[in-house]
Formats: sequence, structure tokens, C-alpha cells
Amino acid sequence: MSGKKAIDELKSGLSASKAGDREEAIGAFCRRLMIEGEVDVPQDAIGAIVNTLAEDKSSAVQLAAADFLAWTAEWTHTEMTDEQLKACCSLLEDKKRAKCHSLLARTIGYIPTDNVRKTRIKVLRALLENSKDEETRGQAIEALGRLKATNARQDLLDTLEDKSEAIRHRTVIAFGLMGERRGIEAQLINHLGIEKSPEVRAAVIHSLTMMGSRKVRATLVKLIG
Repeated sequence: MSGKKAIDELKSGLSASKAGDREEAIGAFCRRLMIEGEVDVPQDAIGAIVNTLAEDKSSAVQLAAADFLAWTAEWTHTEMTDEQLKACCSLLEDKKRAKCHSLLARTIGYIPTDNVRKTRIKVLRALLENSKDEETRGQAIEALGRLKATNARQDLLDTLEDKSEAIRHRTVIAFGLMGERRGIEAQLINHLGIEKSPEVRAAVIHSLTMMGSRKVRATLVKLIG
């Protein structure tokens, strides 16, 4: 990427009077990153996008900014500063940004750093408890798994009993990402015996394998009969 020029073009686009132009500035910058195969997104760009998400009044621009941050976190593994992470956590507590919460939960779960970890986990647990949106809750669940939030173990054991198949599936995936057998292995094995969804059952087996469970084979033999 041509460094300063690209950042200047992004910032100029974000200051445009028309929401459509601001949204396009984010899209154009993202496309540029993909075309050039850039894996290290400049901090100035991250900061500008975070500020836009916090300050822009257009819901379309907010969503474009949140989508960019989620894409950046997942696919480029670009670090965020502590201030940027704290800003994202604050936005997750802002009901006016509710449409962006699923993307923001995804973002803070993928950032590969222990910085601001306790705050991220606290916000994600609150989001899981209070949000009525299934996608937002699902992203919060997976983010807790990626952050290896063992203190959220009971929260996830509760969502393992959720009526939504998608939520149960993401909960099982989160346990696998967490990689913690203690207090979870027996619960997952028990759940395998009562779960009706083939997809969730397959995810349980996969997660038990990921956490190094030695009981998977015996459990499968018992279930198969």
C-alpha cells in the first residue's frame, strides 16, 4: 500500500458531507487492502475507522466501519491499541450502535492480544446476557471462546441449553476454542446424549477432540450401541 497517500484518501473520504461517499471511502480502502494483499493495516486507518464508528450519525456508515474492523481483525490479525479496544468495548455498551454489536463482538474476539482482555470479556458477557439478537449473542459466545474466558464457563453452559440450534452450535464451538476440559468435558458428553441436531452433535465431538478428551471414542461406541 502506498502508505500516507492511501491514509489521506481514506480520511478525506470519511470527512465527506454525503453519507454515501463516506461509506464508499471505507469500501474503497478495504478493496485496496484485498487487492494488494496487505496484512498489516496501518494504525492510522484503524483509528480513523474506530472514530468514524463512534461519531458518524449514518447507520450505513456505522455498519461499513464495523464490518471493516471485523474483517481486519479476522483476516489480517492486525493489532489494535488499548485505546482502540476500549473504544470498541464502549461502543458495545451503546444501544444506539446495537446494529453493529455483532460485528464489534467479532472484532474484539479476534484481536490477537491479551491487552484489555478483562474488559473485553466483561463486555461480551454482558452482551450475551442482555442482547435479544441471535447473531450478536452468537458472536459474543464465539468471542468468549477465542479469548479463552474460563470465567464465563457457566454462561456458556447455560447457552448450551438454548432453544436455538445456532446458539447451541456456537456454544459448543466456543468450548472447543477455549480448550478447557475441567468442568466442561462431562457436560458436553452428557449433552451429546440428548442433542437432537446432527450438526450440533458433530460439533460436540469435534470440540471434545480439540480439548484432548480421551472419552470421545468410548462415548461414541456407547451411543452407537
